[in-house]
Amino acid sequence: MKKIIILFSSIKLFFYVISIIIISLILNIYLQSINITNNLMQIIINLLGLNKVYETWWFKSLLIILIINIFCCTIIKIISFLKYYKDIKKTFDRFLSFKNKLSIDFNSIKSEKIKEIISEFRFMIKKFESYNNIEIIYAIKGILGKIGFFILHLSVIVIVLLFYISSLIEKNFFIDISQNQRLMIPYSNFNLIATDVINDSKGKFKIFFDIYQDNKILKKLFIPSNGNFKINQSISVYCIDINLGIEATIVNNKDEFENYLFLEGDYILLNNSVVYINKILIEEGIKNGNVILDINKNGNFELNKKYKINELLIIDNYIINFKNILTNIKLRIVYNPISNLIFLSFLFLITGLIFSIYIPFREIYIIIYKNKIEIYGETNKMVESFLNELEKIKNQIQRR
Repeated sequence: MKKIIILFSSIKLFFYVISIIIISLILNIYLQSINITNNLMQIIINLLGLNKVYETWWFKSLLIILIINIFCCTIIKIISFLKYYKDIKKTFDRFLSFKNKLSIDFNSIKSEKIKEIISEFRFMIKKFESYNNIEIIYAIKGILGKIGFFILHLSVIVIVLLFYISSLIEKNFFIDISQNQRLMIPYSNFNLIATDVINDSKGKFKIFFDIYQDNKILKKLFIPSNGNFKINQSISVYCIDINLGIEATIVNNKDEFENYLFLEGDYILLNNSVVYINKILIEEGIKNGNVILDINKNGNFELNKKYKINELLIIDNYIINFKNILTNIKLRIVYNPISNLIFLSFLFLITGLIFSIYIPFREIYIIIYKNKIEIYGETNKMVESFLNELEKIKNQIQRR
């Protein structure tokens, strides 16, 4: 059992596993944001699951190995820490390795007085023993600095474990909605409606959402096209992309008409002219949008003009009416009931990190002979401050 714990507590193993996990997560995010046109590359990605690593067996196996690795490291540290207090004589042998030592020549002083003095300095007496006319006091201070190390390790275990559970229970839904279409959010009694879309001066889209619960409006949101928001603690909505189209009616000189849907970059072929859909603008919303057209007549560029919705364009005996701007909003809805627990675990980790960094763990052994007192001390940080504290304890003992 001991050999297995040592094997899985290897720092090299931790480094290799965490490196593979980080690289795979970066690849997962990158591959989800691009379109792969190479068929062979797409087959390899699908085979390895690089675009959905949370669902692959190898990623889940890596998380399990990481949990075992951190758990074994923590067990070893906890065992070594508990050994300090298991056997008082073995624990007292540790003071011989301490670097900081002070000696006091003294005829006689009671151990009770020394206990009072070190208590004034907020040291907690953990052990006291008397044998062979020698009294030994062991006291500690800043136990949170020591516990912080275990909190740090424990929180990492919890975070990785929660990520593993999250990969098992998380549900992803990719849905396309248009303006004013009511969307029922899975696993909830919420509904979502995209009421309007605008683009700012930089050409970036922003979307207005209304969120309903049990057919009662809960809140209104205004987010960028690449933004996200939470419906509740378990459901998050991510805006992936927005596509715009414009619905147009074309009437010819015979009063025949047809309906068309054009996207940016499309063009309309007439008798002697080409109408190119240059840009669809919705700076004031869908209903007050504009379309910028490039018109080429007889093979030559004629004009570039902005037309409002329902404004008529008459060219080559054709009447073109750009009636409506249509939107297609791509959403990713994520259902994960333990996402908040992961966030709380990170707070737990930060707490352990603060404890371990900013709270020094200090130990002192005071050996009381008949005519001499020896003070041994050790700390894991802030050595100069600790030496000053030892000097103050020594002075206090000499005054008593």
